[in-house]
Amino acid sequence: IVEELGLRFSVALFALVAGEIEALAGEAAAAEPQLRRCYELTKRLGAKRYFQVAPNLAEVLHQLGRDEEALRFTEEAEALAEPDTPEQFLWRKARARVLAARGEVEEAERLAREAVALAERTDHLEFHADALLALAEVLRRAGRAAEATADLGDALAMARQKGNPILARQ
Repeated sequence: IVEELGLRFSVALFALVAGEIEALAGEAAAAEPQLRRCYELTKRLGAKRYFQVAPNLAEVLHQLGRDEEALRFTEEAEALAEPDTPEQFLWRKARARVLAARGEVEEAERLAREAVALAERTDHLEFHADALLALAEVLRRAGRAAEATADLGDALAMARQKGNPILARQ
């Protein structure tokens, strides 16, 4: 009905929410078409800043093993991200995960630590916990499990404090 009414931004918002729900449920294959739909709609409408879905799409593509495509989306997100917006931490943590998977752990760690520092400046515990999860993943891939465990503990505490059981399970 929303599409028939021509409310394209609302369609994009519904696609974004559906994609994020699927991603939270660990269903990357189901999240990808929804996030891509949001991305394509907002891009076609010229709404570069209305939704910055590229980092979320990059994370899902990485989970699907499509790292080259994921990197392209992080580059686009970096180019479009305004200062002091969530996109600044989102593209960094997405790219950090991809680079760590490719064995580029030094650059991945630098970006993950930047993501944590940016998330710390907000009052969003989920952002901070999610950034710590990315850092822990990078550290684990670098063979530094003890450091990763400490970051995971901090992320778990934040997820519990926020009352977010899905993030706590991650």
